[in-house]
Amino acid sequence: MDEYWIWLSQIPGIGHTTQRKLLQAFSSPTTVYQASDQELQTTGGMTARQAALIQENRHLEKARRIVKHCQERQVTVVPWYGRDNHYSRKSLPVVLYMQGPQQLALPPAAALLGSGQASPYGQQLAEKAAGYLARSQITLISLLSEGLCHLAINQHIQEGGSPLVLSVGGAGRHTVWEQKQLAAWERQATVIYLHPPGTGRQRHHFLERHAALAALSYVGFLPEAAVNSHSLAAANVFLRTGCPLFIAPHDLASPHGAGSNPLLVRGAEAYLEPKQLLPSPATEAPAEPVSHPQCASVEQRILHTLGARSVLLGELIHLLPDLSEEKVLAAVSALEIDGQLTTLPGSRIQRERVN
Repeated sequence: MDEYWIWLSQIPGIGHTTQRKLLQAFSSPTTVYQASDQELQTTGGMTARQAALIQENRHLEKARRIVKHCQERQVTVVPWYGRDNHYSRKSLPVVLYMQGPQQLALPPAAALLGSGQASPYGQQLAEKAAGYLARSQITLISLLSEGLCHLAINQHIQEGGSPLVLSVGGAGRHTVWEQKQLAAWERQATVIYLHPPGTGRQRHHFLERHAALAALSYVGFLPEAAVNSHSLAAANVFLRTGCPLFIAPHDLASPHGAGSNPLLVRGAEAYLEPKQLLPSPATEAPAEPVSHPQCASVEQRILHTLGARSVLLGELIHLLPDLSEEKVLAAVSALEIDGQLTTLPGSRIQRERVN
């Protein structure tokens, strides 16, 4: 069935959001493939133009070629839509491509965002955090790049961990340095690709990688970042999506912290010790999804979702995917006025009273 998932993910002009909308309506890519033009518009909510694009691309030749390339390169096709999760998957494609020991069931991971030109202080922070996570049996996820990411992945492996490495482009399109690293990490690290094997790199792929890193993580850690750096761009994605982000404070005159220091006043939390990167009880044991009756108000759903824990406001929005951000924010404000919610440091909210 991989070919139908790949087919859906590769239709020109049909993006991730539309793909998810189709899967919500038809349950599987096979059903989408078999749907008539009228069904695509009535059941799937597609426009006439979108339905025409799907009809025009109703063939499996390209998908079958990709399946063959995956088999040749020992890449596993992983349909990701609909997976149970406790942190955001909205920024991920409906299909991922993976190489390595950890496939199909990825554990919760702590992300390390890294600078290519790292200071000795940043290197020390990254290696200490990566080693601590490995000893605590927590998966590290980082990027296939030089600098802090490379150091953290190496340290995590040395301490017995099995990290996740997020790559740009598709399998088989690596630089000489990347090929060397992947060969050294072959038995310990799992590489995640957002695109099929052989896909060349484009500028927007780097932005997609930042969003995917935040989507696959329950927390992020940035030891340092210069102004206008790629690591700073990734950190901003974490803040926008509501994923908790820890920043190591730097001397105000340090160029290595000139980009990251300002994030501490924009919602990031100060990093003091590796213990802060461990999963919270809510992350370790996520609540089972609950089917809410249609009559339940937005306020009731928010209170039920919070339970006895505190969450970031952005995380709450992701936990209620069928509600718009405006509705959630309005309901939170109403609950605060009524005294049923309280705001904690770090943009977290919590029920004032839990019965």
